[in-house]
Amino acid sequence: MSVYVLRITSGLAGLSATLCALAIILAHGLKLGAGDLLFETNRAGNWDIVWLDVATGRTIALMDGAHDENGPSWSFDGQWIAFSADVERDLLPEIYVMDVSGRDVRLVVGDNGSNRRPAWTPDNRSIIFMRNYRRIRQIELETGFEEEIASGFSPVWSPDGRYLAFYDDPDGRLNNDIFVFDRLTGRLYNVTAYPGSDWSPAWSPDGAWLAFASRRDGSTDIYLLDAGCLASDAGIASCRSSVRRLTTHPGSDYDPAWSPDGARLAYVSEQAGQFQLRVIDADGSNDRLLFAGPGINQYPRWRPR
Repeated sequence: MSVYVLRITSGLAGLSATLCALAIILAHGLKLGAGDLLFETNRAGNWDIVWLDVATGRTIALMDGAHDENGPSWSFDGQWIAFSADVERDLLPEIYVMDVSGRDVRLVVGDNGSNRRPAWTPDNRSIIFMRNYRRIRQIELETGFEEEIASGFSPVWSPDGRYLAFYDDPDGRLNNDIFVFDRLTGRLYNVTAYPGSDWSPAWSPDGAWLAFASRRDGSTDIYLLDAGCLASDAGIASCRSSVRRLTTHPGSDYDPAWSPDGARLAYVSEQAGQFQLRVIDADGSNDRLLFAGPGINQYPRWRPR
């Protein structure tokens, strides 16, 4: 994959100076490719992106700066990381990409408001992201061409590139639903349409399932929706009827993220006054602790194989 510099600002030089290179990560004993997870944490006072070796539980911050870095996202080939960073500390973060070595950092989107929550297209050629409030935009890395895609939050493309999932509250009822835009037909579907708020969609690696967080049963938990409904003759009602609950903790569970083999999901769980990272098998079994530490630990993202 080729990733191109679209624009350079003073903030890029400042960001580059705070990045940890791959040599530093390796010096700390982390085994890249053996189950790697990124997440964001405020344990040091500002938001940092942390690399977790799932096998050993060891962590290291990707960066060492006083500004906030949020919303890590792996490219589909696992070679690049997109994220937002408020380098100027003006509450207007920009979108950056870096290779896994940490040596090649490039500014993609900046100087156009608040830019957050980047995610990759399956061909690794574009970044989709949120600008300000409810504006979902996409930018081509090679050409810099940028366009508005939809209105909503936390957009993610399906692995085949056909479906865009996001959540939204278009009627302002403080009740989010999961929406799916079909790029092939141009149709937009509300796949949950439930009185309880639904958000944070995540596609399984094979595109067969959508995980999301929901308050539909009183507490916030992780749910699964059979995405095969999108191509089914049974209609969109089959999407809503396919939903099943995955977690049942008394605390809030959210931010689901699939493992590369689709067998497990990492997620955030508020338990015992902590914001833990936990992992559960896709059938709802074998729920266990993945990481617990000070501060808020959230937005886990598994590295694709």
